[in-house]
Amino acid sequence: MGFDHLNIEHHYDSDLTDVLNGFYRPIIKEAVRYDRAVGYFSSEAIRLCAREFRDFVGESGSLRLIVGCFTNPRDIHELSVIESLSDEMVQSITRDQLSEYLEQLEHDDLDSALVFSRMVVSGVVQLRFALRTSGIYHEKYGIFYDLAGRKIAFSGSANETAAAITWGDNHESFSVYLSSEPEIYAAYGETLEKKFENLWNGVSKNTRVVIPDAQTIKLMRTITDRRRETTKRDEEAAVGIDLGKRLWPHQEKAMEQFVSRRNGILEMATGTGKTVTALAIVKKLVQSGDVTNIVVSTVGNDLLRQWVKNLYLDEFVARRLKIFEHIGDGKRQLNNFLLNLSSGSAVLLISFENLGRVLKNLDDQTASKTLLVLDEVHNIGSESIRGSLGQGKTPVGWRLGLSATPDREYDPDGNEFIEQFVGPVIFAYGVAEAISDGILSPFNYYPLEYWPSQEDRDRIRQVHSRSALRASEGRPMSEAELYIELSKVYKLSLEKLPPFKALVEDKPSVLTRSIIFVETKEYGERVLEVVHRYISNFHTYYSEDDVSTLRRFANGDLDCLVTCHKVSEGIDIKSLQTVILFSSARAKLETIQRIGRCLRVDPNNENKVALVIDFIRSDADRREKSADIERREWLCELSKIRKVRNAS
Repeated sequence: MGFDHLNIEHHYDSDLTDVLNGFYRPIIKEAVRYDRAVGYFSSEAIRLCAREFRDFVGESGSLRLIVGCFTNPRDIHELSVIESLSDEMVQSITRDQLSEYLEQLEHDDLDSALVFSRMVVSGVVQLRFALRTSGIYHEKYGIFYDLAGRKIAFSGSANETAAAITWGDNHESFSVYLSSEPEIYAAYGETLEKKFENLWNGVSKNTRVVIPDAQTIKLMRTITDRRRETTKRDEEAAVGIDLGKRLWPHQEKAMEQFVSRRNGILEMATGTGKTVTALAIVKKLVQSGDVTNIVVSTVGNDLLRQWVKNLYLDEFVARRLKIFEHIGDGKRQLNNFLLNLSSGSAVLLISFENLGRVLKNLDDQTASKTLLVLDEVHNIGSESIRGSLGQGKTPVGWRLGLSATPDREYDPDGNEFIEQFVGPVIFAYGVAEAISDGILSPFNYYPLEYWPSQEDRDRIRQVHSRSALRASEGRPMSEAELYIELSKVYKLSLEKLPPFKALVEDKPSVLTRSIIFVETKEYGERVLEVVHRYISNFHTYYSEDDVSTLRRFANGDLDCLVTCHKVSEGIDIKSLQTVILFSSARAKLETIQRIGRCLRVDPNNENKVALVIDFIRSDADRREKSADIERREWLCELSKIRKVRNAS
């Protein structure tokens, strides 16, 4: 159909418009040619438009791309291995094959850098590097063409990166010129066309445009490394960790314990530097020659992606180790890692669900020099993951477990499996000690009382009736099953909403930089009915929501996030001020993970005191120490702790 049916604006501002869905995606879908010149490029931009690029490829589309610098070292790595591809492999990369790659990329089953490199190999992407004797090439403009010859040119601040084209990440703006408006296009659009052609053909006074080869790729890697170093502090401040500073004393002790024991779990409170400690262990063992390959495994793609980022940010790891990411169901990165084992010095990132696939491919000699890092290790105790990992034994020589809460309450089988597979807890550093040392922020605890409704009490009676029936049939509920059924009633009680509304009416500031944990998406909708009256920049973060929402929150573009459980583990957002617990568990494991989200020390707020808001049943039995009462007493005691010494 082409561009004629599209409703294209003359100017886009990413603070006001979703430029990904309002501009890039619909235009790429209809385009047959795209010329783009940018200062920064990342293949993640291809991933965000993977479905549209499938149409682009299917219509014999071609992309001419001029890049001044790459933001993702994976892109450089994949470009560097193109020359090693066999002729047979190169010939196999047809447009049909690219369409399959892009379909897998759309579902996160392939690495975006790999797909981009294959687009280059096929000729669909014609790539040039823009080099300067000083500084970097930093222009940002592009021209789209459709089958009928219509053109859409644009120029502004946006690079071709995920952060630049995703709504709510960077603040970008650009102007658009349409060939359907000949006078305007002649003045601006044709100027951009001529500029691009001159640059592409080498007619430029101070910028040299070169075709990628071994030498220029090496030069581009240096430029990319330089860029990564200069922005390293900004990257770490957004969501996480300072990889450059020296270790705290507790991290040094944890590392010493593990290196001497070889196997075991570091039980370190959320926010006390488990990842930094693990990276220090990786570097120490690689430098000593005790370890050649590393496998990092955890639960959930969000945490895996954060590991990818932290590995690339670490200069030693990025230079010494080849990094392979097995995120999703794609097999290529796993196979590449296995093929690389003989040459050594590689790290693989893979989910717990797929971990068994790599462990069974390690021979004894390789396994003895492999370090297995299991982040949020308590999750491998679940019945499904235990089944995928076998009998609880592995030949891997070095096994490191990381968790703030390694003990699985009410699950002795899971705990036994974890100890057999990884080892016991060999170092512990808890929340109270971390607050005292100034590693974590102190917090205030604000419990809100609510009285269960008649409907809540009826549902409780129904649970007890089902339990009695099961017992009479000879298949009684376990204590854990009964608790889960009862707690679900209280987690979904609508009687929590009135005291919450009253609090927010009195102190709307509690919603600033807050995460609200709810049990279900449906319950979250009821909470949002209150939230939206007081703030406008909030969002949900459920299983179907894009990870860019989490980045927007981390960057401060959103004030409030409503979620079920997705950010309970592993994600570092230092500026988070408040955690609101509509959904709380009897087990301390979940509560520690959730309150830990707001206990990170904020370098931009030295006097930070976090806030934890909880809900306590007014009819809770004090004599039997209900879960609510136990949690309130425990959190009250923790909230009294203030910094008494410096960890350093």
